[in-house]
Amino acid sequence: MNYIIGAGIAGLIYSFYNKGHIIISKDLKGQLNHRWPLGPRILQKNEYTEKLLKDLDLTCEVKTIYIGYSTSDNYYFRDKPSIDFRTKYYNNTRQSKSTMPDSVLSDNKSTIEYFDIDLNDLATLLLNKVDNVIYGSLESLDLDSSTFITANGIIHRYDNLVSTIPLSALLKLSDIKISHNFNTLDKIYVLTDNFINYYNEYDYIYYNGHLYNRVTKYTYSNQRYHIIEYTGKDLSEIRKQCENDNINIIDHVIQKNAQICNNINYNPFEKYNIKLIGRYSQWRHDIKIQDIVREVSNYGMS
Repeated sequence: MNYIIGAGIAGLIYSFYNKGHIIISKDLKGQLNHRWPLGPRILQKNEYTEKLLKDLDLTCEVKTIYIGYSTSDNYYFRDKPSIDFRTKYYNNTRQSKSTMPDSVLSDNKSTIEYFDIDLNDLATLLLNKVDNVIYGSLESLDLDSSTFITANGIIHRYDNLVSTIPLSALLKLSDIKISHNFNTLDKIYVLTDNFINYYNEYDYIYYNGHLYNRVTKYTYSNQRYHIIEYTGKDLSEIRKQCENDNINIIDHVIQKNAQICNNINYNPFEKYNIKLIGRYSQWRHDIKIQDIVREVSNYGMS
């Protein structure tokens, strides 16, 4: 039997291109299961996402997102940020001494072309094409016997296994030990309707010198909102800052272990013929949806 662990966007894309796999998940659609988007959630336009939409028989309008940058003195600019700006941002949001990847700050872009499709809708469409789902989670993974046990105590034997769950979690399930710093930071997203430190020319803005590090425009039912993103901050500290700045907190979401601080560049399960697909499974914060589609294609699937 062939299995996919996890039913987030990575697992659903893999399942779409690989019929005959059974998905195991207790949280269908993963991080897309929120009342409102957690920051900018877009399907960037390139040859791989074009392929995905074509294979889904979807036609979507292409739009452009405009990205801004703001310094501590609230100076806004659209030009590519300096290495100093990028380094300060990276150090603030990673709290790590690791090498800064090129992907930091939206790949250093000021505009991004994207397909106008809601990622939650895309995930729903992919989910509807899944052959088989086991609702639950893994309790243990035995690499020598190619078996795993689900939460209901059933033992499953696999021929091929694809994981989209966090690499740190898969390592614990299998008792494999590797030398890597798996430090993460929580992210907190605040939904507000009266944020004023924003230049409306931009769709989202990266900030240095503030408690928050990114703010995204969001419109729902013709009402304008902003989504304020904090990395590695305490909720009580955020509430105090919002109170001092008269920011109205309509809602908030705490995303545990959301920010990967140190990428990993290899698959520790490769010799066991277990594929890792997606940002958290491969433990690389720079992985995007187009990278997932490209990886699926590299495995020779169509």
